[in-house]
Amino acid sequence: MRDALNVLSHYHLPRYKELPDIGLFSRQVIQYINDILGPILIQDSQLTATMIQNYVKLEIMPSPSCRRYNREHIAHIIAITILKHVIPIKQVRRGIDLAMRHGSISVTYDAFAEALEEQLHRTVLPVLVKKKTYHFEAYDLSHETTGLTYACLAYSHLLVLDLLLATEGLQGLNHPDENHSSTLNLP
Repeated sequence: MRDALNVLSHYHLPRYKELPDIGLFSRQVIQYINDILGPILIQDSQLTATMIQNYVKLEIMPSPSCRRYNREHIAHIIAITILKHVIPIKQVRRGIDLAMRHGSISVTYDAFAEALEEQLHRTVLPVLVKKKTYHFEAYDLSHETTGLTYACLAYSHLLVLDLLLATEGLQGLNHPDENHSSTLNLP
């Protein structure tokens, strides 16, 4: 579990300009997204072709152009793959629309990527520290990123909880000379 938490604490989600923009077919998109999100996916939640078809059908994301997906599609799919774990799928579209009020797809996606990385780090770091009591530090929110921050915080908490349940809990960390009957102190 320590290895998984270390990966999460240093995870980097590609920024908008780093996403492929060469027109990928569905199979390629699925492989790409499952590869980059693999370390942070909640168990048994890999992307499938049916999921992408449903996202298009539900108008949560734009339709592909000539069966090919570009950078904008990939950004939508990445965000949907994460957000659907913390808000109902039909509300994901509303959440994306609200976030897009503050900027273009590239600006909004990059804000999402930064928020997710920051919340993963903030959630994982206290668990990795050799202490009996963990304190989650407070954070500043802007009007533009409040929704993204809360969604990413919720996802990071679900992800760490999933890891704790799938392993030996905090005992799985094997801290030397530590008896972990941990307490969580929230601000």
